[in-house]
Amino acid sequence: WNTPYEMHATNQFLLVIGYDEVYRSEDAGVSWDSVSYNVTNSQAIRSIALAPSNENYIYAASYSKIKVTKDGGQSWTYIKPGLANYNITDIAVATNNPDRAWVTFSDYNNIHKVYETTDAGSSWTNISGSNLPNLPVNCIVYQGGANDDLYIGTDIGVYYKDNSMNEWAPFNNGLPNVIVTELEIHYEKGTISASTFG
Repeated sequence: WNTPYEMHATNQFLLVIGYDEVYRSEDAGVSWDSVSYNVTNSQAIRSIALAPSNENYIYAASYSKIKVTKDGGQSWTYIKPGLANYNITDIAVATNNPDRAWVTFSDYNNIHKVYETTDAGSSWTNISGSNLPNLPVNCIVYQGGANDDLYIGTDIGVYYKDNSMNEWAPFNNGLPNVIVTELEIHYEKGTISASTFG
């Protein structure tokens, strides 16, 4: 339904896109190469993320499986152990550390929503807290150059957390209770944009 793709944060010529395999372009889409073999065991890739600080890191996930490559797709590591057994909805990678990433889930249990890794998926920590609604988390974005600020889009708006907070807080001033499907930060303008269902 929605094909995941991403342009690298600092190299506009580097693109990745996910179908049943991951495809990578180093010339802004003029040519593409498959850089995976059966990365999600025949399941369509639903989420894909590039590490801003390292062009060789790619995280790719179907609803139930997730892998990472640290060498541009030559080899992949399965990193699902330690994560909740729910549908994966999105992946974000820290701007300054390719091994640090977050994964979100769409289940209806408020304690299995957001997980963090600091070692490229070798281990995971549940950072969901207990304040999130019992609704899907659809997307996540990390704000570089701040206090590890994270924003997530849920079925009833946006929530926010930084490294001084134990719990997520609503970030919905002026935003109705809508399904948020994507979040993007525009650093030059100092804004965050949300796409909403409908």
